[in-house]
Amino acid sequence: MNAMRAHYLVSIEATAFEWMTVHGNLCLALRHPQNRGPSREACMNLVRKLSKAIVESGLLTQQEMDQATALERQEGTPL
Repeated sequence: MNAMRAHYLVSIEATAFEWMTVHGNLCLALRHPQNRGPSREACMNLVRKLSKAIVESGLLTQQEMDQATALERQEGTPL
C-alpha cells in the first residue's frame, strides 16, 4: 500500500439506491463479531457519510434514516 496516497479522495458515481445497498452491507459487516480490525472505524465513518448523503438525495427522510440507524444499533452495529 502506498501510505502517501491514503488520504487521496476518490469519487465514485452511483445511484442513491446503490449507495443505500452499500450502506446496508457495510452495516451488516460491522455487526460481525470478528470485525474488530483497524479498518472498522474508517468503515463506520463511511457509513455515517453515506447516511447523510442518502438523506440529502431524498431517497430516505431523516426520520427513516434515524429508524434504520436505531435498528442497526439494536442489532449490534455501533453507529
